[in-house]
Amino acid sequence: RRCNRVTGEWITRKVSWKLRGCRTCVQRVREARTPCIVDGRQNELNECPKPIVGKRHCDHESSAYVTRTTYWLLKSGKCVKRRRVKVSQVTCSHSVKRKSVCKAKSGVKLVYIGVLKPKGCRCVRQWSLENRLRCNCNRENNEAKQDRRKYCDKHRNLKVTVTYRYVLKKGSCVRKRQKRYRAYSCPPSFTEKKKCDVKRRIQVTLTHYSVKRKCSCVRAVKRRSRKCGCAHKVRRKRYCRRAEGVVVTELHTERWSHKKERCIKKKTTKSHRVSCSQKTHYSVTKCIKNKHYVETKVYEVRKGCRCIKRRVKKRRNCHCKTITRKYKCPKAGFTRRIVTQIRRWDSAKKRCKTVRYVTRRIRCRCPAGGRKRLCRAGSWVTETISFALRHGRCYKRVKRRKQRVTCRHKIRRRYTACKKTGCKKRHIYTMKLKLDSKRCSCYYAVVKRIACPCCCPKTVKHPKRCVKDGKAWQQVTVGYRVLSGKKCGCKRWLKRKTRPVACTKLRQLVWQPCD
Repeated sequence: RRCNRVTGEWITRKVSWKLRGCRTCVQRVREARTPCIVDGRQNELNECPKPIVGKRHCDHESSAYVTRTTYWLLKSGKCVKRRRVKVSQVTCSHSVKRKSVCKAKSGVKLVYIGVLKPKGCRCVRQWSLENRLRCNCNRENNEAKQDRRKYCDKHRNLKVTVTYRYVLKKGSCVRKRQKRYRAYSCPPSFTEKKKCDVKRRIQVTLTHYSVKRKCSCVRAVKRRSRKCGCAHKVRRKRYCRRAEGVVVTELHTERWSHKKERCIKKKTTKSHRVSCSQKTHYSVTKCIKNKHYVETKVYEVRKGCRCIKRRVKKRRNCHCKTITRKYKCPKAGFTRRIVTQIRRWDSAKKRCKTVRYVTRRIRCRCPAGGRKRLCRAGSWVTETISFALRHGRCYKRVKRRKQRVTCRHKIRRRYTACKKTGCKKRHIYTMKLKLDSKRCSCYYAVVKRIACPCCCPKTVKHPKRCVKDGKAWQQVTVGYRVLSGKKCGCKRWLKRKTRPVACTKLRQLVWQPCD
């Protein structure tokens, strides 16, 4: 219970809880207002609450700050509530700014003006287009490049190029013409000498040069001719220097001199040394009595300025021996080789030539022998084999040993698992060791087989019931589980789930009416 001094009333608030079902508690609230009475009359108020000034906020539509104040007036012993609204308009300065943007392609300059205006209780500068001007003449200059003109100044003999250009002047493009004079040069002159005409004895010289005419180079040729050549008479003289073995040849001719303009005698000497053949020829006879043959050597020797042949005879051996090669016993083999090489003399190649090979093989090693283990009628038979080398032959020796195989009395069980889908049965196998007489080994044979189910009755949930004098809920679940491993069948299980009903423990104070 509390008193509201503004309205002069007692406010009584009653809170109660009620259970709905077994789960939820619902809250109920009731309020009662009664006037304040003192000594049989209503209580009169002498003062009211202080004014409450609200927080200043912005009105975006009018761009102004709004402040709301709540105050109370005392009338007839009661406080009457009143409200007052204060509006403060946002003002901006009168500063003006300008900016310009030049577009390079079009050459247009845009001038913008910026003024401060209120927007959302702030001063925001708003830009607007003020004027359009020219900032460059790139577009006109690109078009003017195509208007370029060339011609020839015949009086001055110069090449003239006329170009047009646009210049920015007071916000507009003005056209201007420009002339450029360019001198040109012609290729330099050069002289070409022709070969001397032997029959006419005349040599022609051509001078090539260029003449400027109408801004172009015109080619011209100047020709001159003069005498050249002499009579083609050659006199030869040949002799030999015996000590050195050199043949000397002198040639006497005449040569034309351009400076002296007459024929001058010329002597040319050529010499070469007499060289004899360095090749040596050999001739041989047949092998005489398989013992020797005669070799004749023929070569050349210089004498003065001539080559003379010389012959030298020598006796050579032509007997060929028989070669016998005995090889070692190989690591991976059992026999070694003896190769006999029969040779005969070859007169063409002057060496012994192999006619044929005779190969023989002799036993040098026996097999290493070893052990073999065989299974016969459930017993292991071990054979030990060894060899002995005697007079180039291997003699075999065999030893046998027999061992019976017995199996232990051992039992093993194997369990199969149920598949995830389907209700196919699983099996439990009982196996025992038995002897395999063909392989001499023990293996597990199935003695007994038991089939077990893989599906059990479904789980059943019983409906909930109220227990412990209505203080809790209880639910019973009954199910079955498939046994695995050694066990076979289904196992029953029971599960009880109890959940108490929870209500709030909040204490409430309830005021009774005033006595």
